[in-house]
Amino acid sequence: MKSSIQANLKNIHGLKVVKVHDPVATSASIQIWFAAGSACETKEEKGIAHFLEHMFFKGTEQYPGNKLTAELEKMGSEVNAFTSFDYTCYYVNCPQSGILECLERMIDMVSNPLFLEKDLQSEIGVVQEEYKRSFDSPSQFHFHQLQEHFFKPPYHYPILGKPSDIASFTIDKIKNFRNKYYHAGSTLIVIAGNLKGLDGGIDKKLKLQKIPKKKGKVDQKQASFALNKIPRPFLHHKKSVQQVNLQILIPGHAYDTKEAPLEEIAINFLSSGESSYLHKKLVQELEVANSISGSTMYLKGGATHFLRASISTDKFLDFQKAWPQVWEELAHNDLVEEEIQKIKNQFYASKIYEKESLESYAFTLGHNYIFTGNLLGDDSFLKRVKDAKLIDVKKQLNSLVKKTWSFSLQTPMKFDDKLIAPFSSEINKYSVNLLKEKKHTPIKKKTFERVELFTLTDQLQVFYRYNPKTPTFSLHSLIDGGIINETKATNGHYQMLSRMLSLEHKKKDYDSLQWELEFLAASINGYTGKNSYGLSMYGLTEHWDKLFENYLLCLKYPKFSQGQFDIQKNILLQTLKNITEDPAKQCFRNFQNNFFKTHPYGLDSLGNKESLEKLTIEQLQTLHDHSLTQRPITFLFSGDIDPKTFEKTILSRFQKEFSFENKNPLLKMDTAIYQPKAYDSHYYVSMDREQSHIFIGYPSFNATDPKNIFLTILNDFLAGQSSDLFRITRDELGLCYAVHPMANSGLNAGYWGIYIATGEGKEEAALKSIQGILADLGKKGLRADQLADTKTSIAGQQSLKLQTNDDFCNYYSFSTHFKMGLDFESQKLKNLKNVSLEDFNKFMRDFLQKKSLTVCVGRKNPWP
Repeated sequence: MKSSIQANLKNIHGLKVVKVHDPVATSASIQIWFAAGSACETKEEKGIAHFLEHMFFKGTEQYPGNKLTAELEKMGSEVNAFTSFDYTCYYVNCPQSGILECLERMIDMVSNPLFLEKDLQSEIGVVQEEYKRSFDSPSQFHFHQLQEHFFKPPYHYPILGKPSDIASFTIDKIKNFRNKYYHAGSTLIVIAGNLKGLDGGIDKKLKLQKIPKKKGKVDQKQASFALNKIPRPFLHHKKSVQQVNLQILIPGHAYDTKEAPLEEIAINFLSSGESSYLHKKLVQELEVANSISGSTMYLKGGATHFLRASISTDKFLDFQKAWPQVWEELAHNDLVEEEIQKIKNQFYASKIYEKESLESYAFTLGHNYIFTGNLLGDDSFLKRVKDAKLIDVKKQLNSLVKKTWSFSLQTPMKFDDKLIAPFSSEINKYSVNLLKEKKHTPIKKKTFERVELFTLTDQLQVFYRYNPKTPTFSLHSLIDGGIINETKATNGHYQMLSRMLSLEHKKKDYDSLQWELEFLAASINGYTGKNSYGLSMYGLTEHWDKLFENYLLCLKYPKFSQGQFDIQKNILLQTLKNITEDPAKQCFRNFQNNFFKTHPYGLDSLGNKESLEKLTIEQLQTLHDHSLTQRPITFLFSGDIDPKTFEKTILSRFQKEFSFENKNPLLKMDTAIYQPKAYDSHYYVSMDREQSHIFIGYPSFNATDPKNIFLTILNDFLAGQSSDLFRITRDELGLCYAVHPMANSGLNAGYWGIYIATGEGKEEAALKSIQGILADLGKKGLRADQLADTKTSIAGQQSLKLQTNDDFCNYYSFSTHFKMGLDFESQKLKNLKNVSLEDFNKFMRDFLQKKSLTVCVGRKNPWP
């Protein structure tokens, strides 16, 4: 796999530094990794590694308070961090022009943290809110339960810690932990971008670093990861969910062992994708599960594999009966060479896809080195995957099944515990023997960037972008339709239609199509939005011919089989049930329903129970046939197929397949502008959760309105860690972990507002804080320097938004399909530069005086 990207590791001023040079990069990524995480903690230090992550962002002597993040964000950079079991990473993704400036600030942040008492106290409240959020999340809570009961120390400590742990932290504890583990010897710095001519500047910035040196003989050796050895391990807990969630933990081998790639192939065979063994059996054939998935978590010296299943409550007994059967059938059906090759293809493709984004490639290199001591650790693993033999994978799968598996069930609050007893007593009573020799059928092995728009007919246009950087492509289609064309009686029809389009077509049934897509490491996905629907495909260019043919057939000749229709309908209905227990989704659903009232934008994109239950295959077929022949269609392509080939073969194919002779006039999208009337009103929804979810929303504009440029500025000014919204509500008052502005607009209408998740009893204070900030903005406006910094930030973010082929297709899709011109997005940036301080502040005074609508979901009503 050829690439222009070059990476090398050097020792510079006592630090390990990886320089990643991409000669065509328009953005950059700077990452500072420490080989230390929560697994270094003692019982008294639970959660301190994650808390330290927060404290590093509280400023330095040179950049006190939020000045450090403000300086980074005003150029359009994204700055953040994450803490894992074995490592911590602090990073900034920035415009290419900001490499040296961002490097200097990140170095200062990790070298010279202030660690002030006042910041400690406010951050304790913030991290406790983060814990409450994780407690409310069924999936995160489930993982915490698995970790606490099944992981051996020190991995059984929650990364966040618990509220009592967090409250016990002192400045001395934080400094001691930092000095012990976050020193120069455990540090790796990754600098990725177009580094031509920057070596001298980079070296000067690195010379400024004052990361502590390792003192004395600190023992950083920690126990290897392992699962507890418990006879018949089985865990059950109840949560506010609408289905049964099963998670299975299987002990695995460490990343650098010969068994690891064989095990991962085996787990992928069982659970990765819709052609995997367990998905085909439990979801498609027996219809006893809603979804199946799997993954592997590698940690220092060990690993665990996860198998997951979501099951409707009324299907749980059927699932119990089916569970041992699928293993018995596996022993008879056998594992074949084609399955192994499919998984190898997916592993190989993942390494190509990651190079589309310089940021993701840099993260891979950093993780490789900090975790394995080798920048190319993934390459070694991939070679072992490539060399894996069928007989060895079979042996490893047999070995996995013979291990003691740990089972955990999450059930609804009112679930009958008697239904669980049979399952808990029968686990681990199946066996597999795949070592029967069978004959297998061998596999048959069968410039510069450019952007252009082709208008083929009144109905058909094609966007083309030539991107020679990586051998991948994205192909999207948009057809007029979506929620705007739905009523309460037809709500969810486009959602169901977009799902069905990606499953099968007239030449391939579901199993055959999903198998081929996963074998070629590609995907086809349906899409539905406010004003359009369609299909997207992502794949390797070497498989273009096969993939393009499948794409065209899915779009033009989908197979609406009754079996798949029933499965997808049941999944949608179950999803609607699940949402009733999600406080954040209920908050936005209630807001949209009350904000848009009878307008289609107020409908749920998933549909409603009544409309879905009455939906028929014939209705979907008629809807799609009508749309293909009478509504505008836009295709968007970004990839490395050269312009000459694209115009000669692909463009002509589009014209042949989708140029219809319409007897009826072409139907145009309803673009009537809807003006929702928001009132100074509020709605409260009672839900027993640790946090309350609040959204304050104002009527805004449709997506084509020039006034959106003012909202873009307002949104950016209030976003990020350096904003007044974040600084006051989160950092100073400790009212939340998450608070941010959000804009939502379609072709016909839009809204803008502030979302916050806050702890019980803090609702009134949170509302008062947000309303005060907005009132102050409306009254005082921005200063000239604040407006200038915000404009710079927005412009800088553009280089971060456009890296992958998918990014380009998504970026141009709206403006292209609705015929606003290829320069629609770039023109917005030009208009941004021309916004005067006087015009913007006048806009803010008027806009923030509008009547708003507020929704709160939680335990306490802030408007008693």
